[in-house]
Amino acid sequence: MLKPFITAALRIAVVLAVVIFAARLIGGALDENYITYLQMDILSATAFDTALSEVYLLAVERRLSVNLTHTPEPVEQDPSWSPDGRFILYNRLETVGYRVCVIAPFDSTAPRCLDLPPRLVHLGWETDSETIYVLNVDTNQIRTASVITGQYNGAYTAQAVSYERSLVYSPDRRFRASGELVPYYVVYETATDRLWTPLETVMLTSPPAFSADGTRIAYSAYALGIGELYMIETKDDSTPVRITDAPYSMELFPAWSPDGEWIVYTSNYGGFGLRGTQLYMMRPDGSETRRLTFDHAAHTTPAWRP
Repeated sequence: MLKPFITAALRIAVVLAVVIFAARLIGGALDENYITYLQMDILSATAFDTALSEVYLLAVERRLSVNLTHTPEPVEQDPSWSPDGRFILYNRLETVGYRVCVIAPFDSTAPRCLDLPPRLVHLGWETDSETIYVLNVDTNQIRTASVITGQYNGAYTAQAVSYERSLVYSPDRRFRASGELVPYYVVYETATDRLWTPLETVMLTSPPAFSADGTRIAYSAYALGIGELYMIETKDDSTPVRITDAPYSMELFPAWSPDGEWIVYTSNYGGFGLRGTQLYMMRPDGSETRRLTFDHAAHTTPAWRP
């Protein structure tokens, strides 16, 4: 007789704990550092690419994180901040295909998916922080949509190249990075649509990250089975500088802090296994490395709140 009541009480206690924890996390000052990232449950998965994944928010200074989506079945991917830091955009893989969803983590609203046909993925933001680029994965056509109305707000803008699944611009719009040759990425000069010469022969293993002032690019380059992080200035005579040296691990998904003082990234230092992949942060010269996550999961695609 008491078992149903005990079960209900435990569920209520768990919900309250999550709410209190979220309040502690998001209740901090909005001018502090926040990172959104994807956390994958690799322990219960039969394969790494089948692991369930959800969008998390991390308060950097307090090392506190909270699950923003709580969707046990769909697979979520590619979280990214709007330029003004109000919204987090992400893709959700459901039975019918991909859907584009949005969270306003500092409001009291629940995550919502845009009222658009399925089998769409988001490619990135316009500077107004309300307009996004979405790609039809069947036709490779790109359109613009509004995260406010949840509807298309423009005609087709382009035909994507084959396999393009991400579109990132530098703040000054000088460069465009796109994921074309899965799993590799390339950087173009926007004005000429030419490959950027300093990175022309480099295989980027995850999307490159542009600093807020547009003067530096952090990226992961593949060599001999290892992905190391490099930094390069965008001036014409610049040469890449290697900023990690971990020969037995792979460093991926760099992202700049808004002030350009830190880079957050993913590392599988110690191997995937029970350790998972963790988030670390460091100075742009590779110094002062700090670990940010500590649970047994895969933490990927971090993005720093502008």
